[in-house]
This record gives sequence, structure tokens and C-alpha cells, in this order.
Amino acid sequence: MLLINAKNIFIMKKIIRIAFIMLFGLAFLVSCDKETNFADLTDDWKPGGTEYYLQFIDAAQSFETGVTDLGGFIDITTPISVALLGSPQSTDINIDLVVDDSTTIEPQMYEMSASSITIPAGQTSGSFVLTAYADEMPVDEWLDLVLVIDAGDKNAPVGDTLKYKLKRIAFCPLLDDSELAGDWTGSDDWDNPTQVVTWVDGGTSDFMINGLNVGWMEGWWGEVITDQVPLVMILYPNGSLEIVEQYYITSTWNGAPQPTYNLSATGKWDNCKKEMVIDYVLHQGGEPLSYSFTETIALITK
Repeated sequence: MLLINAKNIFIMKKIIRIAFIMLFGLAFLVSCDKETNFADLTDDWKPGGTEYYLQFIDAAQSFETGVTDLGGFIDITTPISVALLGSPQSTDINIDLVVDDSTTIEPQMYEMSASSITIPAGQTSGSFVLTAYADEMPVDEWLDLVLVIDAGDKNAPVGDTLKYKLKRIAFCPLLDDSELAGDWTGSDDWDNPTQVVTWVDGGTSDFMINGLNVGWMEGWWGEVITDQVPLVMILYPNGSLEIVEQYYITSTWNGAPQPTYNLSATGKWDNCKKEMVIDYVLHQGGEPLSYSFTETIALITK
């Protein structure tokens, strides 16, 4: 049995008191140290502080031109921005930029909306707009625009060099849908070989396609096609395509007739490479199958 007398109680109280004093003193020292370090770290960031550095925002990016709904090229337009690292200043900061010798885009191919960037008083960033003119750029070739901040000792240790890669996509407009008529070969994303035929219907001028999904249907799915009709495909001028949902296939499985299949699709055509990528859905009994399909095909004959 443990006996606690008055002497023991006195000693325990003394130990506890000493420990409390030590802990309080340690906490005070730590608190003072934190306040001192914080003041050191934040002194230059107080309003009116003169220490700051400059660096680009998003200093490395890649851009490609787009195509309008009518098939025309869209110029590349993007901001170029510089950030101030430090306290906002009481006067404007004007930042000169130098075009580096490693730049490969020609002067007539692009324009900057200003010759320098200004960070207004009280602000922490400034920007201007870069425009790259698609009609002036070579086709399917990456070009570099490299800019360097010219601010002397105000350049940040990193991020003071910007490198943008710019490319005009290869795009060959369709003068007539018949340019993409013929026999196609390729595969779907299930590794089934694809043989597809396209043509322009002489009576309706519709662009027709036949043969999608046959490899999967008769291979992996294991059904026998008893009826199959060509599909109407819409080729849009901007390089996209669409198959509005329509009847496609009737089949049997182990001799038993199956609900009919409809098909709908979206995708893109490339008249330069004579290729098509078609993402499509099979619908059976009014409901889409829970499988996705992508056919990547190339024109081999016309």
C-alpha cells in the first residue's frame, strides 16, 4: 500500500511548480523568437516597401490555332502577364521585355498589344495581349516566342524568361464531300479490324458510310448480322462530323432474333491526312449499350 505523507506532498508540489515555471519560460522564449523571425520575414512586404522582384505568370505554354464553324482559321490570342513579388508600389512599374535570339516565330507572324508591361501603382501584376496570325504562320510547325524580362536586379531568380510554343494546325477544307469517298481501313479501340466504305448518294447528296462496328458485333459480341443499312454522316466545314441516331443493324444470337440496333456518332475528319476518328454509341431497344467505341480509319482508295 502506497503511503503519502505531508513531506511527500510538499516535494511533489515543489516539482510541479518548478516544471510549470520552466514550461512558461520556454513558451515565452519561443513566442519572442517567432515574433522576431516574422518581423524579419515580413519587413520588406509592408506597405511602401521597396524590395520586389518580377517574373512571368505561366511562363511556359503551348497553343494551336483553331478552325471556325465555316472552316476558317482562328488566330491565337493570349495574355502575357508579369507578377510583382513583394509589396505593391506607390508608382507604376514599367517593365521592358526583350525578344530572345532563340525565338523562331517571324515578326510578321505575331503582334503584342504593347511594347512593355505596366504594373499600375498599388497592383501586383500587369499584362498585354499576344496575337499570332494564322494566315502568316507555316502549317503544322511549332514556333517559339521567347521573351526575357529586362529589369536588372529586379528580375526574379526564376521565371524571368517566357517561352510560348505556337502552331498553325494542318487543315485542308473540303471543296466537296466526295474528296472523302472511298474504301477505308483501320481498327476500333477494341483492336478489331475495320473495313468501311463511304460515298456520296447521287439522289440526296448525303455522305454515306457503311461498315462501322462489324468487327466487334460479329467478333467479340458474337451476333450474326442479318440486316445492315448505310448511315448518313454529316461532314461539317470545321473538321467535325456527326451521325444523328438512326437505324443500323438487325442481328441474331444463337439463332434468336435480337432487338434492332441504332447508331449515333460524333468525331472529326482530316482531309490533309485522309483520316477519320469516329466516336459512336450503339442503341438497342431504345437504350444505349454500356460500351464506348472509337474507330480510327484512313482512306486507301477512291
